[in-house]
This record gives sequence, structure tokens and C-alpha cells, in this order.
Amino acid sequence: MSDSAERVIGWGAGQVLTMADRQLLFDPDGGPTRRDLYAEVARSGQALSEQRLRRQDGSWIWVRDSLRVVDRAPDGTAEVIGYMADITEERRIRAGLQSTGRLTTLGEMATGLAHELNQPLAVMSLAADNATRALRRNGAAALPAVEERLARIGVQAQRARAIVDHLRVFGRQDEGEAEAVSLASAVEGARVLAAGALREAGVALRVDLPEDLPPVIARLIPLEQALVNLLLNARDAIRSHHAEGAAPSLVVIRAAAGPACPGMVRVAVSDTGGGISPEVMERLFEPFFTTKPPGQGTGLGLSLCHATMKSFGGGISAANDPEGAVFTLTFRQATAALDMAESAVEAA
Repeated sequence: MSDSAERVIGWGAGQVLTMADRQLLFDPDGGPTRRDLYAEVARSGQALSEQRLRRQDGSWIWVRDSLRVVDRAPDGTAEVIGYMADITEERRIRAGLQSTGRLTTLGEMATGLAHELNQPLAVMSLAADNATRALRRNGAAALPAVEERLARIGVQAQRARAIVDHLRVFGRQDEGEAEAVSLASAVEGARVLAAGALREAGVALRVDLPEDLPPVIARLIPLEQALVNLLLNARDAIRSHHAEGAAPSLVVIRAAAGPACPGMVRVAVSDTGGGISPEVMERLFEPFFTTKPPGQGTGLGLSLCHATMKSFGGGISAANDPEGAVFTLTFRQATAALDMAESAVEAA
């Protein structure tokens, strides 16, 4: 262990090497365990994680731990190199950027969300008026019709409540750790939030998720934010491209798991917005890089998507297809991560 590593973690090499369980240095609720990390590097040849580490003085810092296999021996052992970096300040800045990105996204969706809320409210108002008129005209004889209208009001109230609930959760600061998350729930949450903005722009959304899609390692709120950012970017690309006379206006969300990507789940968000130019593709995930006019984009959306997916132990990539751009999110299957951890424990 180098001198700089000792300065970062606050422990001497001799102290660390003689510890009965080095996992005690790390917050058990602050990320993957050391066994998870070692199991991942043994499986794939490399591993990257972010964890909370307790320094000798009792204070906590966030560290990024990166490991890579450089040589494998016939007996199954391997030579591994790695580094550990103090990213406490980076995490603080990232949290601030995520909060800014969330508020910016909510601002972009404001008009569409107002329309989404206005629809159920209008139906509720009309149903209430009709029920009142029916009672005035027919008295008790109108009760069946009134009950039907009250049921309609209840359904629309639930619809409005779902939108408000998603807004409340979406705007909340999320500093939790990655856990098992339903992709179907995350996609549905993003759909609810972005539906108005897409509809207002004349963009259709199609979702194609297998019913047996396994849960993934993620955090629900940041994942919804990442998906919403991709949907709004697709809308903007389509709107710009279709101003030149192209068609149709469509965004598709697909997911796949299985033999093609063992232990992983891939979600693809594709659009008909004409694709991404080579010069833009090179800088796509840089913070503050945007192709939008001044005042219409912060350049934070895709960089936050990239940071979010990395924090899940996954990734994001972009490519072009004949009709537009395709963004692919790669996740670790929650079941695969659990199996890996159990195997590592058994081998220890």
C-alpha cells in the first residue's frame, strides 16, 4: 500500500494487513462489500465501486475502488492492481448537480404535467356536474347513474394522485445505495412524468418490456430521472429533425436479458430523431456540453445519466440506427449480483 493510500484512508499498511476483517473499515450500508468487489474482479477481470470508509479518527469518507487483473496463473490465482481515491467532494458536487438536473427536468416538463393533471380534473368536474343534474332531475331514481359517475371520479382522482406522487418522489433528494429495483416500475414512473411533454410535441411512446424481466441493481429515483432525461432528449431530437419534414415521431423503450447478456439487463431507448453526428458523439457525456440554443439546455442531462449508471455498477452507451439514436442502459441483474456474493462467501 502506497504512502498516498495511507494518507487517504488514515490507516497504516501494517494496521490494514493485520486486521482480522478489513470489511469493518467500510460502511455495511455504503455500497458493495469487499467480497462483492473481489467476486466481480474474479468474474470479469475488473471491478469498480464506490464505498464509505471509516478513517482511523472515526470520520467517514467516500472512496472509489478500482481493481483490474493483469495476469492469471495456471493455478487459478491472479495478479491484481488497483487504486483507491477519495471522492467525498466529488460525491457532494454530484449530489448538487443531480438536484439541479432534477429541477431543470421538472421545469421542462411543467406544461405537459399541467396538461396531464388538467385531464383527470376536467373529467372529475364533468362527472360531478352530471351527477348533480341527474339527482336534481330524477332524485333517488338517478342513484345508479350517480354511482357510476362517482366511480369515474374515483378513478380519475387516483390518476391525478399517481402523477402528484411521482412528482413528489422525483423532486426528493436521493442519497441511498443501489438495491434491487423493478425496471417496469421505473419505466412506468418515467412514462407518467414525461407523457405530457411527449404528447404535447406529438411524439408517441411505445414500451416493450418482457414480463419475466428480472430486477436490476439501481436506485429508483435517479433511474427514473435518467429515463426521463432520455425521453425528453428524444423528444427534442425528433422535434428538431421533423421540422425538416421527416416522419414518424416515435420513441421506443425495449429491454432484454438472458444468454445474449448473461448476468446483465439492457434497456434501449430509441428515437426517430435522425441520429447523432460524429463530432457530437465524441462529447456526448461531457458535463455542460449541449447542442441546444442558449437558455434551452444545461448540458447536465446525459452526463448525469452516465454518472448515475456508473454508480449502479452499470453503464450507458449511444449509437445510431437508420431512423435515429439508440441509448442503451446496462444494468447488473439483482439475482446475478446476489448469486455472485453468495459464491464469494462460500469460497472465502
